[in-house]
Amino acid sequence: MKIATNPSSPVLKWVGGKSQILNEVLGEFPESFNTYHEPFLGGAAVFFSLGAEKAILSDANKWLIGFYEALKATPFELIEELETIAEQFNSKPVADRSGVFYQLRDEFNSIEEVSLRKSALFLALNKTCFNGLYRENTKGMFNVPYNQAKSQVRFLNTDNFLNASSKLQNADLATRSFETVLDLAAPGDLTYFDPPYVPLTETSSFTSYSAGGFGESSQKTLLGVAKELVSKGVFVVLSNSYSDWVIKNYTSAGFKVLEISAKRLVAAKATSRTAVSEALIVPK
Repeated sequence: MKIATNPSSPVLKWVGGKSQILNEVLGEFPESFNTYHEPFLGGAAVFFSLGAEKAILSDANKWLIGFYEALKATPFELIEELETIAEQFNSKPVADRSGVFYQLRDEFNSIEEVSLRKSALFLALNKTCFNGLYRENTKGMFNVPYNQAKSQVRFLNTDNFLNASSKLQNADLATRSFETVLDLAAPGDLTYFDPPYVPLTETSSFTSYSAGGFGESSQKTLLGVAKELVSKGVFVVLSNSYSDWVIKNYTSAGFKVLEISAKRLVAAKATSRTAVSEALIVPK
């Protein structure tokens, strides 16, 4: 497989990030492929570890894609903006930082178009909100609370930031739904899907990634897209929860569902962040 000679780490924390299970995911990729497609980009841990000569990256979250576009095109300006925010935040006593966070969150929600400032705020909130979650209410407003940080917040590692920017130079970025990969992927390409997971229980559901959510109908549509891509000669690998729904539906559709172990990173209590089973899904 095409492993990057100088991989970068994700610059964002993202629910379901694949940093801890990269070896397992990359181990299911073909030795060679043409264009790499990732329609649920998120923290982009897999992309940043690949040596893909061409990539088409997308996500339904336009602020996420806007951030990556700024990281790709204007990394030094983005760094400068982030340094200003970091000074504003870290110069305050710990007791006063909550107020700064909510000011930044209000400013983020007030900006209606993709911009350098919006992108800088996107990363700043990611570093200071609860567990780095991204969640929107029904009005499309980011509503994750402050993480109550007690120490200085490191908003970015400059070297890794610039390395990630260099990786994005060979990538096309766009805000769009995952279904559009059907129009973009060609035989010999590789598509990796890392969607919001099917919940293991009713209380563990995380579908509020955006205002529209990602429910069972979306999961069924994704399964159909994966089947069609395979029939076109596209290499397909998917991640999801190791749940009864995933096992039953993907097995019935002609896929293998492999069980792997991953550490839960977004549980509210540290004691709950234990190893859980996830699914890697590939054609039979």
